[in-house]
Amino acid sequence: QWAPKANMPATPENNVEVAKKNLEKAVSEYGPIVLANLIDKKGTQKKLGDEYSRVVGAINNPNW
Repeated sequence: QWAPKANMPATPENNVEVAKKNLEKAVSEYGPIVLANLIDKKGTQKKLGDEYSRVVGAINNPNW
């Protein structure tokens, strides 16, 4: 099964800032949104899945 390697060149703090701005823009354009973590949290995708969970938790916005 093919899966790309996770590559996260930004800093953890920058990841939160960028994700927050992106989600705020999406909410302002489309209204309430639902976030779903469909990343395989094993193997090469584990690091990416863990970071996704951390970033969404750090934003902690009840509208998402």
